Amino acid sequence: MRVKFSVDPNGWSPVVSLYRYFTWSETMRVKFHELASDLLEGKPPVPEVEWQDPTIQEIFAYMSFWYGALYVVIEGWKQLRLKDGPVELLLSFTNVDLLKRYRNGTFHFQRHYFDSRLVAFVELGADNYVWADVLSDKLGDYFDRWHAAHTPDGGLK
Repeated sequence: MRVKFSVDPNGWSPVVSLYRYFTWSETMRVKFHELASDLLEGKPPVPEVEWQDPTIQEIFAYMSFWYGALYVVIEGWKQLRLKDGPVELLLSFTNVDLLKRYRNGTFHFQRHYFDSRLVAFVELGADNYVWADVLSDKLGDYFDRWHAAHTPDGGLK
């Protein structure tokens, strides 16, 4: 299947490209929240669960893809040298390194089901979950402000 764009996105700002990755991350986060809401009951960490349960597998998949995609957004943020106080504060946490390892453990085959890269981030429970959630919110706030003030090519409105 070929896609024909009605506009030329090659002239768009790299921030718009980064936003694409953010929207993918948000899609995974929203689906994770939808599926995990009953399990989490609003208070992570996840209680003891049966890991072979298909519902738990689906929840774990969305969580892992959200975390992995969120790290891609962090990489792009750093490459573009973007600045925003609340985001910068959250990126100063050691969680970023653990999230990078989690992303690697998610998107590169691991022989062990509970690979240390996955376990290290999840074992911190609520702290990392809340951090990732707040970071996602603050990134969303940044992109909302950016889009309100800029055209896709990066010029000011």
